[in-house]
Amino acid sequence: MTGPPDPQNQGSVGDDIVFDFQEDSTANSYNFYETQRQVYQGSSSGGTLLLTLLTCYNNNFTSCSAPSAGVSSPIAQVDAYQVLPIGSTTKTALSETHYSSSLPTGDNEYDYGVNTGSAPSSTYMVRATTIQYANLSSIGNRPSLITVTDGQGHTMARTTYTYDEGSVTPTSNTPQHVAVTGSRGNATTVSRWVSGSLLNGPSLTQHFTYYDTGNVNTDTDVNGAVTTNKGYVCGNAFPIWDNDIHLRHQHCRGPLPARATEAESDRISDCHHDIRVRLTSSSNKCQLGIDLLREPTQSVVGIAARGQSRLSHNKIRPTAS
Repeated sequence: MTGPPDPQNQGSVGDDIVFDFQEDSTANSYNFYETQRQVYQGSSSGGTLLLTLLTCYNNNFTSCSAPSAGVSSPIAQVDAYQVLPIGSTTKTALSETHYSSSLPTGDNEYDYGVNTGSAPSSTYMVRATTIQYANLSSIGNRPSLITVTDGQGHTMARTTYTYDEGSVTPTSNTPQHVAVTGSRGNATTVSRWVSGSLLNGPSLTQHFTYYDTGNVNTDTDVNGAVTTNKGYVCGNAFPIWDNDIHLRHQHCRGPLPARATEAESDRISDCHHDIRVRLTSSSNKCQLGIDLLREPTQSVVGIAARGQSRLSHNKIRPTAS
């Protein structure tokens, strides 16, 4: 399949990107997996090949662009190669991601020098990330420990997450709000290792408390300074004040902000949405206002983007540091 220019690759009119897909051979799946993407300057028939993205699945390294056995879910391993043509040779880098129950458990990154067609040599490994998950009732996608090592196995980063410590602050007049039994999955302590012993060395630690809606109430930074949220509007869904974008929500239209004021200029943004809750206003601040539902663990979402973004079915939602 030939596609239009990719803005991320700065393609122009007349440049081709050719995609290859394989249908999931698992019965009743109906998923399609991207196996190869080739980026050309000019047409695919007479232009210059600039980049090949080759994706292999489930430890199969043979004929990845068109594997004879197809691709079969569940996906336990994705090897995403980046092949650059350099003169008469090629230079290849790799991101290898492992999954369990559709969650990434590790991501190995290799420098240019690996070969396609076989398992990568550890000689070229530059970074490895491993992820362990918390044992929470009915919630399986919250990381408990993320460790990053270099190619020689030396620990470079280590972050631990603890959930649901203490109690939540109750809210009132929250629509469709029901009581929660079991785990909530709120990250209440996030600790980042600094140096020394992995178990006893110094760490930078943040603490969070929450409302019963799952929104952050207080944030205690690594120096002990406490930031308290000023409250929420629109059914307790959106913060009245957002420090990151200096925006104050003032009025609601249904469940969404209808008017917001920018702190720097006191400029008022009117936010309008259609019946599908899609923003129809041209205000960028309004758009940011719709994306304010954040929590500490959201910073760890997206580890496998280097390889996972080429999974065309896009049903696996990875988690990372």
